[in-house]
Amino acid sequence: MWHLTRKIEIPINASERDKINEEQKVRNQLLQIRSYIADSGHSFITWANRFTDYQDGGYLGYVPLLAMPPEWVRVVALLEEGEISQPIKVRDTYELVMRGGYEKPGILKFEAVRDKAYKLTREHMISKARVAEIDKLLVEKKVVFNLRLLNDLILRLVDRVKHPPMYWLDPYR
Repeated sequence: MWHLTRKIEIPINASERDKINEEQKVRNQLLQIRSYIADSGHSFITWANRFTDYQDGGYLGYVPLLAMPPEWVRVVALLEEGEISQPIKVRDTYELVMRGGYEKPGILKFEAVRDKAYKLTREHMISKARVAEIDKLLVEKKVVFNLRLLNDLILRLVDRVKHPPMYWLDPYR
């Protein structure tokens, strides 16, 4: 779990209007950072390390839902891996939260998704071509498989699944 936190700096004798303006200014800063990350594909982690107001550098590690501030729970529960929340107000701060994955957190850029889809499609097409080529070679060489043995093996395995052995009754079965 990563977060980017900006404190709302309000002077002690500030008017209500000044408080609202300062809150809006901090919220707009976080919205700008969020849109910049989403548009340009920059790393949320880099921005969190650079701009968070806490000493943790933006990294929280694994946080169970019950240990999160109540304001976060509703938002984080709905986030997908690598997704960044809208600014959340928690006491005197606004926070962006990114639900990190177990491997590499971040926002996927269009190019990365396109390349991954291309790679998976290519692997699938190569696999289909290999199967077709092997089938062609087997037909040319007139190779015939004895399917009775395979059928017998499958039936035995299915029987074992339906009726697992009871080793405590008969250890030699």
